[in-house]
Amino acid sequence: MMKIVFICGSIELGRDGVGDYTMRLAQALAKYDHQLAVIAASDTYVEHEITEVINSSIITLRLPANCKHTQRFDKMNSFIRGVNPDWISVQFVPFSFHPKGLPVVFINRLAKLLIGFKVHVMFHELWVGMDKKASLKFKLWGGVQKKLIISFINKLKPKQIHTNTNLYQSYLNKLGFKSDILPLFSNIPVSSEKGIISNDNTINLVLFGSIHYGAPIEQLANEISAYASSYQKKIVLNFLGKCGSEQDNWIAACSDAKLETKVWGTQSEKNISKILCASNAGITTTPQSLVQKSGSVAAMKEHGLPILCVSRSWEPRTVTDLPDLQGVLTYEPGNFKQLLLMEAIEIDNMLENVVYQFLLTISQ
Repeated sequence: MMKIVFICGSIELGRDGVGDYTMRLAQALAKYDHQLAVIAASDTYVEHEITEVINSSIITLRLPANCKHTQRFDKMNSFIRGVNPDWISVQFVPFSFHPKGLPVVFINRLAKLLIGFKVHVMFHELWVGMDKKASLKFKLWGGVQKKLIISFINKLKPKQIHTNTNLYQSYLNKLGFKSDILPLFSNIPVSSEKGIISNDNTINLVLFGSIHYGAPIEQLANEISAYASSYQKKIVLNFLGKCGSEQDNWIAACSDAKLETKVWGTQSEKNISKILCASNAGITTTPQSLVQKSGSVAAMKEHGLPILCVSRSWEPRTVTDLPDLQGVLTYEPGNFKQLLLMEAIEIDNMLENVVYQFLLTISQ
């Protein structure tokens, strides 16, 4: 049995992807009789300090984002010393600890606080401005964030480093830091109930979560519509979750192409799973290089869906030859049919696989 403390930004359920990830991982680890604690070090969803026990097994400390640094780290120090953990896992996202993603003071104080502990770092994000077409502002901004990460690792001296994408692993390796891949798991458990939109003559495509700008939706919509006419199929594009303002542009393009749409909006985890189970394929606007960090993509893959990446042009600077991802197809004019010919992805409980990999790592 080990005692493990996780540190992340916020743990407001359903409002912070990394917080949801951290809590699900902690809950899964607790089933193996490990003692778990979670610190939400800069929680924008609370106004004062909250300490509570979740599911009778996980102690949580939530500190408001506007808390003074001295008070924040005094509270964190007392909490950590009280737990006396074997490992501390920092779930790192620069914007979780500073509104502009420049947590200089936080990094310096955290490094001092964790002296003497075995530390694991999971990099969910690195820096902005990675793509070749990034503006000068974002390249300079990202350059500062990169220097902060180098300083953070050098000061913290973590025993183990993980990240969730081949792209981020390549960048960390270029900086001279060894890291391993810890895959993202879905925050949506697979439902055993029958889907609610299934029909033998209908092909259901699902776009789950935020839609990013710049995707060639008009071209794709026309291609889907042509496919439906050629094969006498009804094709429906389902919008699921909080898709954002770009959803209207997609719906307009689909309408022009005589393509049917359905807007589900925010749903319970159970209904999300049922809709995904009844779908034939998923669509994401996250670029291929970054899909490994997408929670919605992880959910669609765990529900057995092949994924089509329909995104704006996005190529990382200084990193090439990233491996192709199984079950993920980058959209090019004319290849929509290929998506529907892809075999279903077989994934057995990715959360349990991640738990196994995590425990194996910190047991070394």
